[in-house]
This record gives sequence, structure tokens and C-alpha cells, in this order.
Amino acid sequence: MYFYNSPDFMFIWLGLLSIGAAPALINFNLASSALLHCVEVSGTRLLLYDSAEDCVSRIERSKNQLHAVGVECVVLDAALKAKISQYPISRPETDCFNSASFQLPLALMYTSGTTGLPKASPWTAHRQYISASLLPRPFGQRPGLGGDRTYICIPLYHGTGGLAALADMMNGVSIALAPKFSLSCFWQDCIDSEATFFVYVGEIVRYLLSVPPSSVEKKHQIRMIWGNGLSPELWSKAKDRFGITEVGEFYASTEGVLGFVNHSRNDFGTGAIGHHGCILRYKYQDILVPVRIDADTGDIWRSPDTGFAQRVTYKQGGEMLVKLQSRKAWAGYYGAEEATRKKLLQDVFAKGDFYFRTGDALRRDDNGHWYFIDRLGDTYRWKGENISTTEVTQAIGKYPNITEANVYGVKIPCHDGRTGCAAVVLASGDVDAFDWASLATMLRKELPPYAVPTFIRVRRAVGSMSTDNHKHSKVQLRLEGVEPQALGTKVPNGNTDSLLWLPAGSSKYVHFTQNDWDKLTQSRARI
Repeated sequence: MYFYNSPDFMFIWLGLLSIGAAPALINFNLASSALLHCVEVSGTRLLLYDSAEDCVSRIERSKNQLHAVGVECVVLDAALKAKISQYPISRPETDCFNSASFQLPLALMYTSGTTGLPKASPWTAHRQYISASLLPRPFGQRPGLGGDRTYICIPLYHGTGGLAALADMMNGVSIALAPKFSLSCFWQDCIDSEATFFVYVGEIVRYLLSVPPSSVEKKHQIRMIWGNGLSPELWSKAKDRFGITEVGEFYASTEGVLGFVNHSRNDFGTGAIGHHGCILRYKYQDILVPVRIDADTGDIWRSPDTGFAQRVTYKQGGEMLVKLQSRKAWAGYYGAEEATRKKLLQDVFAKGDFYFRTGDALRRDDNGHWYFIDRLGDTYRWKGENISTTEVTQAIGKYPNITEANVYGVKIPCHDGRTGCAAVVLASGDVDAFDWASLATMLRKELPPYAVPTFIRVRRAVGSMSTDNHKHSKVQLRLEGVEPQALGTKVPNGNTDSLLWLPAGSSKYVHFTQNDWDKLTQSRARI
């Protein structure tokens, strides 16, 4: 399925499930090799796609390649809808699903692709029934006529949007679908739909905060927002500005192995991705295990004597491993055995044990609140220290005139490791009028010296650093680096960006030129 959000999306999905089939939900922004990859991985022989002009254009460009691998492409246009409407309404034969079990995939979901080509993971009926039965209780959702209504503008092909929509329908909660996220239409949509919840992901709340306040943004009936990826520094800002009383932040992976929920009604637990009371802490003490990471390789550190990993305290935090009862406890990535093997660890604390590697560093405080530290592929090492991109991003987010920040490490000639670079969007858009000395002063107060970003890359638009799922992507920025003449070689429209740096001994960020780069390569300049 290759569709914008619409009722048709949900009808097709439910119709497929009624005959014992499951769709592969493909990002409607994909084209060419990425599209072909996702379709091939799924093993499908039919690609049903949206009649929107841009969707048709992307499919047409790849149609010959899709046909070559045996995939028929069918557009759901007015003619096909008219033909379908002429068929008699009938209940599918029970033979279609008699053999179905709780391990039946409800859909093939794809990872967001922030670190490479998307990987496909089956989402089972068992997991959906668990999540659908649990979520309404802590969030106090009211089903039926006159009950709650959820506004969903994030893509239904994304796990957060699609599974939220399915869970609401399973619980009798109405959903209001927008074709896609629109900054200009968002609040009016919430008002018109009489929504009481909305679902967010990644940077959506930041986008809403990036525009000047308006009277319409408090005329809604939204009492709660829920989703994942809300930056801690935005919680209070969003609640105060938009008049929202509750936040439901959750942490989950497309693989469906681990999940947390934090239902926040006040400032207690602000910024947390989940909460465990004393009973759950005891229950999961040997199932959810933070471990030490080898700073040089990024792999799990193992003792040279025993070969086993080293557990660290929850308060300190580390990469989170999830114990599996057996190798078969996780289905793995669909059609990607090598990627599956990389996620599984054996003989971690004892011979024969199995653990799932989340790739995320998490910590838990004494109150049972879980916090996201970093995605380990994004951590970089500078001056002998490990730098958390999340920590630096949150520090930059406190500066009032920066709308968006995305932090990553870049290689510099004649230096070991990677130094920090922050790609930012300025509220004013005026690089020369911005107070770069004030920013440098603030960051030096908030961060250890080694964590203060050496470089600042000014991007021109909010959302220019995000994937189609509204999650920050660092891959192209990191690969392009900070050589001035390389800007724009990998990052779309990157050649219009401004680049600044904080030379050794400087009190403020200043423009970084090709001459400065040449001096660094010749060891004639210091960082």
C-alpha cells in the first residue's frame, strides 16, 4: 500500500485483514531504488497506490523496474472505486482466516530509515491487541458517540500513526484523518474535527511552536497529545502555549520488543519516555538491562576474561538490552537475515542466553522514570570523551532564538575522533544579526568544554533536517562534514547554508571559510 492518509487507507487495511492478508505499508515519499527495495523486501506481487498526482508520478518512474520483479501496479482512481462499488457486499469465507493465530502479521512496518535503507518488521496481532487494550486505560479515552476523537496527521504508514488509528478503531474511538501534516491547517483541522487528542511524532510539536502565536491555537478542544519523540525542553512550552493539560509520551520500536509509556498530568516526570512503579521495576530487573559500551567500537563491551557483557546501573544508564526467551521470541526483520543477526546477541551474561539490542542508551531515575540518552550510532567521541547528541541538542534548545537543532559529529583533518556540529534553524533567519557571542556563552555554561559544538551550520527552513516521518536524520549532514566547498554535495540545498565555528580562544562563533579549513588541514589553526 502506497497511500496518503485517507479513510480508504483504513478500509483497505481492514479489508485485507478480513481475508487473512496483511499489507506492507510503504512510505509514499519513496521513489526509485528506495521504493524498489521496500517492495522487493515485502515479497508482494501487487502494489496498490494513491491517485494523487505526485504519487502517480513516483510510481510511473519506477513502474518498469517494479514490473521486472513481478509486481503489478494498480492505482486506486475514480474508475476503480466505481468498479469496486458495483460488487455485492458479502462476508469473506471463513476459510480465509481459520488458520490465523495471534502471530498473524497485521502489517509489515518499516523502520524510519534514519541510518540507511528501511528495514521491514512484521507487527503481529498479539502485539496490537496488547497495545490497544492498554492505551485507553491510562489515557482515559472515552469511546462511542460523544466520546473522544483523535486527530491524526502523521503518516498512517508509520507505526505511530497507523497503529494508533487501528487501536482507536478497535476501542470505538473516532479518528479524524488529515492527508498529511500541514503547519497552516493544523489547528483549524483540530477545531473543525472537534478532536480531543492529537498524535505527534518527532519534530511536529517543534514545528507548531516555530510559528508566531495566533488566536486559533487555543480554540480547540485538545486536552491531551500523545506520541513519541517530544523533546524535553518543549513539554512545558507546548502545554502553556496551546493550553494542553496532558502529555502521553511513549517509547517503542518498530520491532515491537520494548515499550514504555509516561502519562504526564503535571511537571512530575517531564521529559520522561516512560515510567515503571516498584512492581514493574522488580519484574523487569533481569529483562531490561543497561550495559557498558566500548567507546571506540560502539559495540557491547565484553570482558577479556569471561567474554560476558558488563551491566551498569539504571541511574547511570547504557545501551538497553531486552532478554528474549529464545532465538524465536523475535521474528526479526522480514527478508533481512543479516540485519536481524546484528540485532541479536548471544552469551551476554551466561552461555546460551539471548538479548535484543535496542541501539538506544536509556537511563532510569529513582522514581522509576525512564529517559532517553542517545541513539548510539549518533554518539561521537571528542577529546577522549563520549558526547551525547541528545544532551547537546537539549542545551541548544534552551536558547530562545533557535527554532530547531540537530547535533552530530564530524571528522576534522589532523584531529582524532569527531568534533561537534549543530545544524540549526534561526527564528529570525538572519545569520548576521544573530547574537553568536551570547550563544557561545550560554553553551559554555550548560555543557562541559569538550561537548560545546565547534561548528554551527545554519539551515534555512524548519523541517529541512527531518525524514518523511518527522524524525531528525544526521546521515547526510555527517557525511558531508564541514568543508565549505563540500556543502550541498550530499545535503539537498546545502550550498545555501551558512557555516560558523568557535576557534580556540574565541568568545563567539564566526564565519568558517575555505581558508580556515585549509589551515586546519595544515595544523595551522586550533580548535
